[in-house]
Amino acid sequence: MHRNHIAGPKLERRLVDMVRSSSNLMAALTTVRSLGLTSWCIGAGAVRSLVWDTLHGFETPSVLEDVDVVYFDSETDGPEQDTRLEERLRSLMPALQWEVTNQAAVHHWFASHLRQVVPPLGSLERRRVDVA
Repeated sequence: MHRNHIAGPKLERRLVDMVRSSSNLMAALTTVRSLGLTSWCIGAGAVRSLVWDTLHGFETPSVLEDVDVVYFDSETDGPEQDTRLEERLRSLMPALQWEVTNQAAVHHWFASHLRQVVPPLGSLERRRVDVA
């Protein structure tokens, strides 16, 4: 059996504890939650930095400057909604650089920017961990 499978719940609990201990990341999560999106998460960069800082024992955490928000809305697949959401987030928390992407439309980005055909995603969630 794979080691991560055995330690999964323990590692998840540790990650949840790290997130809850970060007032900056919790503020960002609360701000995104206020948008009322049904399926969303903050991307890996902000979480990665938190984990890195914690595991390396840094007393001063990395500055949370940019936050990637991904969400899934199959009813809207144009970039206009992403832009509106970024503007709302900037008005609520202007110190952060927000980038918002609807994963229901990411296959269009792959086609236009990378010339790759990828199938549309059916959802955002694989497995959800609730931290708040």
